[in-house]
Amino acid sequence: MNNNIPQFNIEKFLILRPLLQKISRGNFFMVVGAWYLRTLASLSVVALIYLSWQLWGLAKSFSPKGFSLLLESSSSASPSLKVYLGLLTAQLALIAITYFGVNVLLLRVEDILKQPTGTDYTATHVVAVLIKALVRWLQ
Repeated sequence: MNNNIPQFNIEKFLILRPLLQKISRGNFFMVVGAWYLRTLASLSVVALIYLSWQLWGLAKSFSPKGFSLLLESSSSASPSLKVYLGLLTAQLALIAITYFGVNVLLLRVEDILKQPTGTDYTATHVVAVLIKALVRWLQ
């Protein structure tokens, strides 16, 4: 048997192994996950503002003369007053849903950032927290 075959240390050619260990054991996923949830919370607030704008734009189409016309109507509730009250109720519901959704997302950010780093793979834990936050946000 010929042992003249040169032996190479393959570890020095595998440059991705240390990088992958640094990513999965370090705080990379924690920081990215936290910023992802913060961005999602910010987009939720922007969506609330946009939906509110569209909602009250819809209200103008029901009463072109404005809310003062509603106050001058008779004591019985006019159809446009009912529309305004319905839109106000929808607006309050949107605000409540957005508030609770953003609250859950920001609490999950704190949970992610409090996780210890070390030899354990933190990517698995962060993904689990992200999935829980997304499921609660979509409910």
